[in-house]
Amino acid sequence: MNSTRKYLADITLPHIGSYITSLMGKTHMTQSEVARKLGVKSSVVSQYREQVSVQFGILWTLSKAFNHNILAEMGEKLNVPYETQTEKALKKELKTLKQELDILRRIVGTK
Repeated sequence: MNSTRKYLADITLPHIGSYITSLMGKTHMTQSEVARKLGVKSSVVSQYREQVSVQFGILWTLSKAFNHNILAEMGEKLNVPYETQTEKALKKELKTLKQELDILRRIVGTK
């Protein structure tokens, strides 16, 4: 038995074709409009909509076409902790602001 196929059989993948169809509905874009933005024929988008998985480069260009970060959204579905650089910076800023607020509260005499 091919170990790669066995591994893939054990993973529940989001159906990217259904996801593309859903994004088209949310953005009110037709298949032809998506195809134009991707620079492909409408039949190619139709094929994408049927596939369980597509290449990374296709996800990248679809994200740009929809102006929606498909990669980040799919990453959230992995349920694996990850913190972006922006989130790290915001947490650091929040910590600093909380410290400043504590100092101001002590000066004013409130808790």
